[in-house]
Amino acid sequence: MLTGRCIRISASPGDIDTYPEMNNGRFWTVMDFGRYDRAFRSGLMRMAHRNGWFFVAAGGSIRYRRRTDGCFLTAHGLKGPS
Repeated sequence: MLTGRCIRISASPGDIDTYPEMNNGRFWTVMDFGRYDRAFRSGLMRMAHRNGWFFVAAGGSIRYRRRTDGCFLTAHGLKGPS
């Protein structure tokens, strides 16, 4: 759980906004992939399934620190703490 994890994703032309960057909806979906990956690896998903729990993001805020490179048709990896 303390090592980094790389999830390979790609964005389609429908995921690109007018600035040519990944749109906010797609970005939140990518964050969901990371949350579910962590829940599966930690055993939280198994416990949630047993108890009838669901994962809900009630709200969130993103601070964009830098622009993306504009190369969206290739696979990108997300790295972060596990």
